[in-house]
Amino acid sequence: MDFLGIYTLINNTDDFTETLNNLGYNMRESEFLDFKVLVDLILETKCMSYFDLVEYTGNFTFGFEILRIGKEFDLLRLGKNYNINIEIKNSSSSDKKRKQIETGAYYLKSLETPTLYYSFDVEEESILFGDPLEDNISFRTIGLDEMVERIKDQEVDYTMDIRKVLTPEQFLVNPFTDTDLFLEHKYFLNAQQQNIFNDIIDDISKSDLSPVAIEGGPGTGKSLLLYSLSNYLNNKESIIVHSGNLNYGHDELIEHKFNIYPAKDVKKIDYSDIKYIFIDEAQRTYIHQLNTLFEIADDLDIKLLFFFDPKQTFSEDESGSKNKEMIVDYTKEREGRYSKLGKSVRSNHKIVEFINQMFQFNINDIKTIENLNQEVIIKYYNSFEDFLGHESKIIFNDYALIGYASSRYKKDKYFKYSSYGLPHDTVGQEYDKVAVIIDKDFHYKGNKPKTTYRLNAYNDDAYYSGVKMLYNNVTRAREKLFIAVVDNPEVYSRLLSLVDNI
Repeated sequence: MDFLGIYTLINNTDDFTETLNNLGYNMRESEFLDFKVLVDLILETKCMSYFDLVEYTGNFTFGFEILRIGKEFDLLRLGKNYNINIEIKNSSSSDKKRKQIETGAYYLKSLETPTLYYSFDVEEESILFGDPLEDNISFRTIGLDEMVERIKDQEVDYTMDIRKVLTPEQFLVNPFTDTDLFLEHKYFLNAQQQNIFNDIIDDISKSDLSPVAIEGGPGTGKSLLLYSLSNYLNNKESIIVHSGNLNYGHDELIEHKFNIYPAKDVKKIDYSDIKYIFIDEAQRTYIHQLNTLFEIADDLDIKLLFFFDPKQTFSEDESGSKNKEMIVDYTKEREGRYSKLGKSVRSNHKIVEFINQMFQFNINDIKTIENLNQEVIIKYYNSFEDFLGHESKIIFNDYALIGYASSRYKKDKYFKYSSYGLPHDTVGQEYDKVAVIIDKDFHYKGNKPKTTYRLNAYNDDAYYSGVKMLYNNVTRAREKLFIAVVDNPEVYSRLLSLVDNI
């Protein structure tokens, strides 16, 4: 629909917001009313006639949002010669308008054609123009007629689907697996992460040493938020305690002056000049290590910042729920901040939905995952040798195949075929494609009415829980998850019931 059609609906329809939203124009009532101000001005100044509005303003996307990222664009249209992004602001400072344009430019620079950026101020009826140069944006205030001429001169690309060219996977950065992008600051925090970031920095500016507890599930961006905060602060005054094996990403970050230590070394660290301690994967920190950190922080007036997911543990010695209770109690007693990050922003939502049911489901309430793009691949093999003969070369080349740990000291029987080591080696990391093996060690156990089924492992009484390790492994996947089921038809059948289009 062109500007005139939308403008007409706003003027003549009582429930225009609902009507336009149902037609795919995703803005709030106040935003549509601000858009009306822009069209009023175009008509009043005669920059465009009614006929021009019909001829030149079609195919704009209203309120486009990059899913899972949270970045929104008010008006966006793709073109063969250039793209146009128009943001409509009401009572916004010049700095905020520039920042919004710069943020939009970060995402839109991935498009093949350059983008022209406009910020229309409803109160002032003025336009800030952002002209894209090679490495930055040049800003100047322009007249409405100049923006209108650019709209008229754009060669609209009617073949491009904005939802297919701006996908969340292009912008999701993990400090460990996308370390170069992180170090080059080629990332943005989503709205929730940025709000938490701002609150913590605001507390620090007021010399508030009360603790912070951040809870979040797999892929919610805990590590990115943590390392962004640490990077913002003076690295000489902050350290990161990681409750797991340090990985290659950690090694590279250490080379760039990040102070990162494994949790086992908490009693060996020199805390004399430290103001902030970040504890990553705090749910896996042993109780005596947590108590040590509590004591050190209280004695030396150090601010503790905990980042944790109580479900991500491997053994009974790592009690995620107990750790959460201790961390939250410690934080609340000292009037600190406790925040919970929302849905996964990293993993494909279909993979997330599949995993949510994979470990427990009710046969009367299965939400079958539409799997047209093969986000989840489930294949059956009579034996492990059969798997090696059919798929291993493809899997080892394209996927992160993560193994299991049989005990504290022993590798599992598939470890030598694992391309990315044990679950302990992958804590906090994500990979585009992940592969796992499910053999006869796993089974589904139903409740007495045989309606709810929970995935179990016969070695769950071992030092490391098979189900907990499997959960860690599958939640590392961002785009594709390959499950090789070996000699286990019962589990294979159950998994198939969760997914269409295998």
